[in-house]
Amino acid sequence: MQDLYVKVGAGVVHGYRGEYRDKIPFNGSGYAPAIVAAVGYCYLRLCSEIVVFGSAGAMWTIGVTLP
Repeated sequence: MQDLYVKVGAGVVHGYRGEYRDKIPFNGSGYAPAIVAAVGYCYLRLCSEIVVFGSAGAMWTIGVTLP
């Protein structure tokens, strides 16, 4: 299935301080690594994707690709 795809993104999260400091792992200095996974599907030029943020939630995106 070429239209179905999976993505994994990684980066750094910053800003969890005070009472929220222990909400994410490895946040000793205020910076922590983050990994997000996404599953998407494209039909013609219309693409939709679900991005999962661990147990914190998810985001649904819809977009149109350029020709």
